[in-house]
Amino acid sequence: MSARTKLSIAVSAIAAIAGLSYIAQPVSAQQAGPTITIDNTGGDPPYTFTPAALDAKVGQAITVTNNDSNGVHSVTAQDRSFSVDVPPKSSVTLTVKKAGSYPYICQYHTDAHNKATLNVS
Repeated sequence: MSARTKLSIAVSAIAAIAGLSYIAQPVSAQQAGPTITIDNTGGDPPYTFTPAALDAKVGQAITVTNNDSNGVHSVTAQDRSFSVDVPPKSSVTLTVKKAGSYPYICQYHTDAHNKATLNVS
């Protein structure tokens, strides 16, 4: 075997080992935060909050996404301790400053959404 072939094999082996050690490194994936999604299903009720019950931490960013292209919706605590408006086809961030269980509604369609609760600890 020529010196050139031996060198080529050595370089390939080192590259392979370096590639394997790179693959073996732990990967840190950022976990997605809690999300409330609003959809216009056209059913009964016509609008849905998904999930119907969501757990979050005090001060944690909660993404609220409105998939309805026809109108503004809100996530409004029934006790009015928090409220965010979400324009059509967009997202906003909500944070809750106090632990508790918060049933919430859409202030624009009070009887047209499913029942939903945000549980904050």
